[in-house]
Amino acid sequence: MRAILLAAGWGTRLGPEHDGSTKALLRIGNRRAIDWAADAAEALKRVHAIDVLANEQSLAAIAAWAADRAGRLPLRVLGNGVSSHTKRRGAVADLAGYVASASVDEDLLVLAADNVFDFSLAKLAERMRRTPTVVTYDVGSFEKVRRYASVDLTAEGVVTALVEKDPNPTSTLAVTAAYGIPRSRLADLAAYLADGHPPDNLGHLAEWWCARGCLEAERGEGTWIDIGSPDDLIRARQLLG
Repeated sequence: MRAILLAAGWGTRLGPEHDGSTKALLRIGNRRAIDWAADAAEALKRVHAIDVLANEQSLAAIAAWAADRAGRLPLRVLGNGVSSHTKRRGAVADLAGYVASASVDEDLLVLAADNVFDFSLAKLAERMRRTPTVVTYDVGSFEKVRRYASVDLTAEGVVTALVEKDPNPTSTLAVTAAYGIPRSRLADLAAYLADGHPPDNLGHLAEWWCARGCLEAERGEGTWIDIGSPDDLIRARQLLG
């Protein structure tokens, strides 16, 4: 199994904390935001290789981070060909482009580099052998769920409903940016985009899989923060710094 860390985000909503390149390298204590995703991927015995996808402006900085990092696996840093946030294509389009250009032909663990968390992905790694799988997390309130994708599950972990930016969620479970895609479903990325679906948010892709009855989920227990705002970054530094 290969892992891809999506680190091409620009962080334009972070105000003074935004350095003009990427959220992935924001400092949280003595670490960078991306270190949490890298650690989680390296902890899985099934993962034998880790790629990092960066925008062109942050490519050199992320490559320097990767070169300095002491981990179980070497990191290969790739550029997505986008040099300005005004020309960004979106996470799904970036992921599809990576799969095609890197000729990925194995199960793929997908992690956003701006999601910091301290729980294991071991159960995700096993379930994703057979079907697309997401990690869900209880954010504690309906108001918070509306920022992400809401999700309803059976007791067995089958996703029965998923709505991106749901205005009327029925539970406090949200979808994180931790995805497992089995080799047999990698072609879905190109098919999804060819049908004209939104290229920007992984939650829309999960919604598409759910509508086709092929999405399952595992629960994340512990701390999870999606760094999408200055308040999120402050909370991450307080809890994980």
